[in-house]
Amino acid sequence: MLKIRKEQNDELAKVAIKRFVDRVVTHLKKIWPEKCQQMNEAEIRDSIYKAIEQTKRAGIMTEYNVVRYVDMMYVFDWDFDAGPSPLWARQIFENKHLSEHEKMDRLYEHIRQEETE
Repeated sequence: MLKIRKEQNDELAKVAIKRFVDRVVTHLKKIWPEKCQQMNEAEIRDSIYKAIEQTKRAGIMTEYNVVRYVDMMYVFDWDFDAGPSPLWARQIFENKHLSEHEKMDRLYEHIRQEETE
């Protein structure tokens, strides 16, 4: 039987996260080129790693929802260090009673409502 030690598992996780970050960098440069032109490669990567930490603390773990969150950070110029800036966004994001999908859906729904008003 093959056994994977904790150290090996940690290294595999680092590789998976790096590959994810690489894909998100490509996505951001394609979708938000103007914003990315204002930043260097290291700053873009750093913003993604910070978003991963923020979403992890909020219980958001799927790649899909993490990318949705990163997109919101870029669209609304949310502080990459502090997370969602407006109070309404922080209240949704930090709500422990909502699933990760509910959090992201509510953030998007609130944004859609503001756009139509």
